[in-house]
Amino acid sequence: MSVKYIIETSALNDILRTLYRLFDIRITFFDLTGEELAAFDIKPLSQFCRGHRLRKDFNTRCERCDAEHLAAAKRSKAPHIYICHAGLYEAIVPLYNGDTYLGALVFGQVRPVDAAERKTGRRDAAFGKLPKKSRAYMEDMASLLKNMSEYILSKEILRHRMLPWLKQIDDHIRNHLNTPISINDLADVSKKSPSFITHYFKRENGLTPMRYILRIRMQRAKAMLSNGSTVRDTAEALGFYDEYHFSKAFKKETGMPPSRYFVDQRS
Repeated sequence: MSVKYIIETSALNDILRTLYRLFDIRITFFDLTGEELAAFDIKPLSQFCRGHRLRKDFNTRCERCDAEHLAAAKRSKAPHIYICHAGLYEAIVPLYNGDTYLGALVFGQVRPVDAAERKTGRRDAAFGKLPKKSRAYMEDMASLLKNMSEYILSKEILRHRMLPWLKQIDDHIRNHLNTPISINDLADVSKKSPSFITHYFKRENGLTPMRYILRIRMQRAKAMLSNGSTVRDTAEALGFYDEYHFSKAFKKETGMPPSRYFVDQRS
């Protein structure tokens, strides 16, 4: 998928540098192509990893391991903790804006607390100098970075950059949530053909047009219910046929009926 995005490098660097100072752990960012970006003031590669990766076969295994587990985290859309081929804890926190993957925060290069000491050779002596961490620590750090990733996205430090025709469509959708919206409507406003919209919208935006419209409606519905709108008023304002149609769509999207969401937000 050819997704364009913008990284506010200075702001992301401030976050990664602060986390390094607080936790003394290597935390880096991999872009959506699976490449580690080298623009940040983070903890350097460990002596153990740096020394071993001078060997071509070891470096190849590292790259293969990175790619395999980045793909696993991308599929799960959740923090992914694992032990790499060299016996070190690593973890990946994927960053998603809706269904659009924008990269991942990756941390690790630490020994599991029960890792055996290895004292065969100078490079393996470097293994013993690596910090030891428990599985619980890795889970806590992954949870922290998951919350941090939501902050990064909410502040648009990392964001999807829409093409002009996509921006026109997005504006039209957000301004016409109270009426039915068709592919032909989107084609007219963007001056593209319906077949173009059908083919390229998902490729660029990560969702089909109809799925994207529903996602925006559900986001607006949550905001309205949180601010005290009734289920009926929300359904009418967002162009649903009736309360039943709205409730069914809301529950499918969020896992709970809007009436319960309304009560939860007011309790």
